[in-house]
Amino acid sequence: MTEKQAELTEAAEVVVVDDVPEVREMVVAGLRASRRFAVVAEGSNGEEAVELAARHRPALMVLDISMPGMSGEDLLGFVKAHRPRTPVVFISGSTNEERAERLLTRRRVACTGRQQRQTVLEAVEKRSGIERP
Repeated sequence: MTEKQAELTEAAEVVVVDDVPEVREMVVAGLRASRRFAVVAEGSNGEEAVELAARHRPALMVLDISMPGMSGEDLLGFVKAHRPRTPVVFISGSTNEERAERLLTRRRVACTGRQQRQTVLEAVEKRSGIERP
């Protein structure tokens, strides 16, 4: 087990940010149901995400790629500057494959569609290094 995996074997603290309440609720419910993640805060825009990341110092962040104001993509710069070891999982209902591919290759972050709770949970597990029992 790597040091990163050891840090996350307890319920890993996660911040979830999405501007669509129903999507945010679905992601939070899936993470909590897994019992491997503790959602410590939720936000609806990039500005809230900055505040939540600074306050909670989460082990992982789940961010919508496209939000009003500061996008998840813009927010990644802040996260990596202030919390460089914090993994980020992007979720998006958009089918903009080019944008997702750019984020995935340049920034080494996970991207997933947000339509299915299980898909989001799998991406979070993969990015965090936590494997299913």
